[in-house]
Amino acid sequence: MKALVLETFGGPLVLQDVPVPEPGEGQVLIRVGACAPDQFDLTVRDGKFPSAAAPIILGHEIAGVVESTGPGVAGFTPGTRVTSTLYLTCGRCRHCRAGRETICEDFIGYLGIHTPGGYAEFTTIPAVNLAKIPDDMSLPEACILANAIGTPYHALTQRARLWPAEHILITGAGGGVGLHAVQLARMLGALVMAVDLGSDKLEAALRNGADRVADSGERDFAEEALEWTDGR
Repeated sequence: MKALVLETFGGPLVLQDVPVPEPGEGQVLIRVGACAPDQFDLTVRDGKFPSAAAPIILGHEIAGVVESTGPGVAGFTPGTRVTSTLYLTCGRCRHCRAGRETICEDFIGYLGIHTPGGYAEFTTIPAVNLAKIPDDMSLPEACILANAIGTPYHALTQRARLWPAEHILITGAGGGVGLHAVQLARMLGALVMAVDLGSDKLEAALRNGADRVADSGERDFAEEALEWTDGR
């Protein structure tokens, strides 16, 4: 299969022919349909992720189609459309069962860093780290579900426990995760103040539903937030 391989940190991605991986116990072989690059990939490429080792196939925002399954896999069959998480977890420990997979007791590592990722035609992923996607969703849309959408959704609903009509301030609102946070907050019924640097990012936040924007390079956005909420 074809794959983009990072041979040395700081170097280019090199297109190579590499063997198609075989799914092991509990793993699924995915034919990659879409893989979104993000800042995390750039951090690894620059050699700034201590536990990463080159050569490596990057890419963790993946959506694709099940090609085959390894022993012990249930619930996924060839042709199933799926997306994956960044975290490679056990799915069995008390934290995984409680939906807190990021503190898995048997954490394996990160997809695209500690195991080959989605900058390739195929990759293997543990079945417990996959989710099925609906037929009416495209693979390019689905590949960002876990990171760009799942991250702010968890923050807004589980950490902030956002209620309708509440005011919320979102910093870094003009980036990939931030814009989805703005959209999700509006869908949850909140009033949104978006904070970032530069008119382009603030205009993007307004287009995505922000009620108010503030440029953190021009004034103290805490003061502006207090004005907006009448001091609350």
